[in-house]
Amino acid sequence: MRSLRSITVLVILLIGLLTTYATPSTATTISRLDAAADCAAEGAHCVFLPWMRIPAPPPTLQELATIPGNIATVELSGSHAYISQDDVLYVVDVTNSRQPEVVGGHRFTGLRLPVVRDIEVRPPLAYVSTLDRFTSCCFDAQLHLLDIAQPTQPQVITSTATFGGLDIEVVDQRVYSTGFTWIYSTPDLVIHDVINASKFQARGTFGFNGSSSIAVNDSIVYVADYLNGINVLDVSDPDHIVRPAIVGTPGAAYHVAIDGAYLYVATSEVLAIFDIAAPQAPALRSVRQLPGFPTDLEVASGRAYVSLDPGGVAILDVRNPDEPELLTTYPVAGTAYAVEVDDSLIYLATSSGLQIVQVTAP
Repeated sequence: MRSLRSITVLVILLIGLLTTYATPSTATTISRLDAAADCAAEGAHCVFLPWMRIPAPPPTLQELATIPGNIATVELSGSHAYISQDDVLYVVDVTNSRQPEVVGGHRFTGLRLPVVRDIEVRPPLAYVSTLDRFTSCCFDAQLHLLDIAQPTQPQVITSTATFGGLDIEVVDQRVYSTGFTWIYSTPDLVIHDVINASKFQARGTFGFNGSSSIAVNDSIVYVADYLNGINVLDVSDPDHIVRPAIVGTPGAAYHVAIDGAYLYVATSEVLAIFDIAAPQAPALRSVRQLPGFPTDLEVASGRAYVSLDPGGVAILDVRNPDEPELLTTYPVAGTAYAVEVDDSLIYLATSSGLQIVQVTAP
């Protein structure tokens, strides 16, 4: 009888243990008989139990430094970070990530209420988009080309009027930029070429809804077009852009990124992962709920980093595109506007400053 009681207690304890680790937030069901092999592939922290695996412990995050200010965007290039506040582009030496130092900058003059919206750096050039509110409803948008051969003394080479530039991408001195927003009926995509590193040449435009983010994959551009989902655009002829497909998304599409054979889309509700083995026909693989509204998206080394409003960043493990897992979140004061990643360092542009955060594996 005593032996039976002992067995009963052990069974109850085991059931409790399995219940604790089988909740949706801490475990992922495995529907194959080779679960042990799957677990072994996960790494040393994965513990095999019948029909389940326990994810690796989340990474730890530690703030190393903060540069105060209302920082709208951040771009990394070598040992420098390029950030913006209002109408000023700042250059920050981040050689010592614990003691970043502002070493230069450029103020965009002649504007009324200007905002630097996005920065792309391709040394020795930097591409910068600005918005200038000139009435209560309307904006002037410009695209600027800067010489940053001397990062401490960036100089404007030329500027041109455009349609918004909430997001810009640069491939081989071709600039792809968004419009502003669907409210103002601006193009979804605008293309400029840079001629002899000295002037912009306007090419084609597409659409009229406006957009917030773009990702370029050879001759295919994926455009986050809010409630319309993802516009798949063929830019083989940059003067005559065509749209092979529109892909619906769970929630309004705000930010896109490409890593390898996958397109990542941060919507108002989820992170969605699409297979783009057939570039003109993205196929949805999985979705994962986000713990806030996405303001930017970066994917690197099997992880997705989503900056959020309310402020912070969410880190997701996306090594298995069919089962992305939320690893951890890192809160910040205010709103996180943009995120950049360099190995184990996260750079967050927030309403309270540029934060440099160290990510340490468990």
